Formats: sequence, C-alpha cells, structure tokens
Amino acid sequence: MRSAVVNLFKEVNSNPFEVPKEYLISPKKRERFLKGPISMPWLYKVMALGGKAIHVSIEICHWAGIKDSDEIKLSVSRLRTAQISRYACYRALKRLEGAGLIIVNRKPGRSPIIKILNYEKVFSKKPHNIT
Repeated sequence: MRSAVVNLFKEVNSNPFEVPKEYLISPKKRERFLKGPISMPWLYKVMALGGKAIHVSIEICHWAGIKDSDEIKLSVSRLRTAQISRYACYRALKRLEGAGLIIVNRKPGRSPIIKILNYEKVFSKKPHNIT
C-alpha cells in the first residue's frame, strides 16, 4: 500500500522539492524593490535616529540600487511616492549626516545630492553590540 502512495506521488510531482509555479511570487517589471545587501549595523544606526530617517534611508538605498552608485540625487517627486514631505526629508538628511552615514551636497533651488558612506569604515574604531 505504501509503495502505491509513493508511486502516485512520484507521478504527480517528479521532484518533491520543486515548488509548483502557482505558488511562486514573481515581481512585476515595474514593481519597486530594494537591492541588497545592506549592512545591518548601518540600518541599526539609522533606526536609532528616529523620525523619518529610516524612510528616507530606504528611499536612498532604493535609488542607489537602481543607479548602481553610492551617489544619488534625491528629488521631491521620489519622496512623494513614499509619502515623505520635503521638510521631513530635510530633517532626516540632517540626522543621517550628523550620524556620519551620508554626505549631503546642497545647492539653493536644486535637489540634494547624497553620497552614502560605508558604515563599517566610518565606525570601525568602536565595537558595536547588537543585543
């Protein structure tokens, strides 16, 4: 009896570890994504800043992944998609810059240009406990 069940299972699914296609989730071509890997210590530092810092940093990482660069221009239209006001963005950029995670190049009447700094190189002198 047991061999009949095993044979039936083999006929239905030749590879027991293969996931049927109807269970797979495939992103749409124009769907937004976050490219990684993103350093967890960097993210923990961002989370500690509070406010919209984590939201703005996710937008920065998203666009840096798309541009494949550590330097991006953060426009108001990119923030609107994430429902972040420009004033909240400015405050978050000041916090991120104050924490030494990014460098912001500001010019009057223009979108800020943001350069992401490598967290491990900046804070390598301090040991960090994650508990």
